[in-house]
Amino acid sequence: MVTKKPITRLTPQQNLMAAGGVLVGGWILTSIGNSMTNALNSMRFGCGAQSLFTGSQSSDCFWGTNILPFGQFLSGIGSLAIVGALIFGGLTLYIMHKSYSAMNSLNLAIEEDPGNPEAYNNRAHAYRLRKEYDRALNDFSKAIELDENHVAARFGRASIYITKKDWDNALEDLNKILTHNPHNAVAYNARGAVLENKHDFEKALPDYERAAALEPASLLYKQNLAKLKAKIDIDKADARVGKDS
Repeated sequence: MVTKKPITRLTPQQNLMAAGGVLVGGWILTSIGNSMTNALNSMRFGCGAQSLFTGSQSSDCFWGTNILPFGQFLSGIGSLAIVGALIFGGLTLYIMHKSYSAMNSLNLAIEEDPGNPEAYNNRAHAYRLRKEYDRALNDFSKAIELDENHVAARFGRASIYITKKDWDNALEDLNKILTHNPHNAVAYNARGAVLENKHDFEKALPDYERAAALEPASLLYKQNLAKLKAKIDIDKADARVGKDS
């Protein structure tokens, strides 16, 4: 199996630096291309005059006439690079602005209604998307404190625990979700994954089976179930080999 390399994502600051680099590079290409084009246009004019008065052109004229499109090409590429950099940088600034504006709005919502669990849940999801996991964890916990049955907050907190490989706390939140909603396929699949990571395959198996039964069209649930069954079969085979030896 080929292991895919993780995708490296640039920070907003790195994005702006990249855009700036493209902008400068484009400006240089444009300048070189324009200078070359202007110089060779002058050469072409001179060659035209030479041909008019003498009936022939020197080898320099042939070179200038044929290299001229390359200068125009450089100029065009440079202009496209500048436009691309401006668009790229503008989009980055727009996204950064939207991100900070959204967070300011979420902070304001909590200030205005500190007893609203939904406000903490929304800000927690924003923190999670920004990979500020500790802050997200605190807000999810606050939402659950205000509303013990807040399913979205429990899912969110469980996802943070899973990211941190805190399997026991993740399991506790998923158990609570399934207590109140025993037909939640997502929770069964997530709990199966947690139990699998704890190497408790026998308990993970019925959770994967339940998720696949609740949503038979889900390819993911079927794949998780099949992979776990394969692991169990390998473990059993290894155990038999151990006994035989």
